[in-house]
Amino acid sequence: MNIKKTLLLSSVLFLSLFASCKKDDEEGAEVGPYASFGSSELAIAAHEDELILTITTKEVEWTLSKETDVAWLTLNGDLKGDSTSRILVDVEKNTSLTKRVATLKLEYMLDTLVIRKLEITQMGEVKTIMLGADTLYVTPEGLDEYGEDPTVKVTSNLEWVATAGASWITVGDPVPVTKALTTMNVPFTIEPNTTGLIRVSSVSFTDTKDLITSSIVVFQYPSSSPANDVEALKDLYNSTNGASWTEPWDLAAGVDTWKGVTMGIAIDGTNRVVSLDLSDNNLIGSIPASISKMQYLNELSLYGNNFENSSIPASIGDIYFLRYLYLQNCNLQGEIPVAFGSLQYLERIHLGGNKLSGAIPADFGAAATKIDVFGMANNNLTGNLPEKLGSSSTLKSISVEGNRLSGEIPATYKKNILWLNWTPSQNIYPQQDGFVLK
Repeated sequence: MNIKKTLLLSSVLFLSLFASCKKDDEEGAEVGPYASFGSSELAIAAHEDELILTITTKEVEWTLSKETDVAWLTLNGDLKGDSTSRILVDVEKNTSLTKRVATLKLEYMLDTLVIRKLEITQMGEVKTIMLGADTLYVTPEGLDEYGEDPTVKVTSNLEWVATAGASWITVGDPVPVTKALTTMNVPFTIEPNTTGLIRVSSVSFTDTKDLITSSIVVFQYPSSSPANDVEALKDLYNSTNGASWTEPWDLAAGVDTWKGVTMGIAIDGTNRVVSLDLSDNNLIGSIPASISKMQYLNELSLYGNNFENSSIPASIGDIYFLRYLYLQNCNLQGEIPVAFGSLQYLERIHLGGNKLSGAIPADFGAAATKIDVFGMANNNLTGNLPEKLGSSSTLKSISVEGNRLSGEIPATYKKNILWLNWTPSQNIYPQQDGFVLK
């Protein structure tokens, strides 16, 4: 190897060693006798209850202590040593919103006393309002499932106010809250339910400063019984000329023998009518308002009968759990009850082939988040399509053709990825003469 190559390799080796030493210095690598925490700062979560410190040492005797005597942090084990050690530290959970700091000292002797410090910061709790349940179930008398006055467990480190969504709910006064996470049972007063209908509302707990909100649904059972279902069925029988039905009921026999009636165990544990299917059974007359007495009805199918130009009773909108409503080709007229837009469990609705008029309720698609069939074809409906329905991600079929709808179709429909699946050229655009949807 010639001299020039030897000098070049020596230079490269020197530069490499220099760079390596510089990197070690930049990363704080220890040289000579020392004791170290490995860092000068440490952050831990509010819920942390212990941590393990590693003290690395070389050729010195060290002593560990707290610089300030904080009660929430406790050092365990031997706090002196001359070798690398692991120290268990007990930490109290921080239930306040404010972070807190403790400083540890690591001392050892060289020519003089050397002190290394570690600043431990424990974060404060996240601002929160937590409720013990999503739903509070209440009896018609206004009591909880144990027959006692209802309460809701509220855990919070904020000052909150409670707002009831209905006049029949009263919430007890809030307890003053400090920055510490506090759990309390908040009393509710629920008025007796004498309506015969399921009552549902909510109570919101809101922080007065940061507007953090948690809500609980209040579900109150109706003051009704299986006998109310029977009354509703008999009312329907009498108002639609039951004796002339294709398959009439024997009113002297048990309800479970009546055509189209399906019984099931309701949420309150009673045996109730959950489905009524009397389609194409020659019902002639009108649907009585008392049909809403069947509060646990999931399906109401009366299509293909003759309701003699009567209207749809608005009370059907009070059947809270209704999922399937089939009233197509029934010779119905009048407007669609506004309350239908608030049926949150509704999945399929067929009202086509009648003489219905007026606007489609604007709330369709807002409450019923799982609606998949929307049938309103061949009526005399006016106005436009409800905007919120167009945003549905579950709607598989929509048929509104043959009505008197007009105007610009809301953008929510045309932007929906299901738009082409709905076949708008057949099921949406075609309207009666003189009316144009575009």
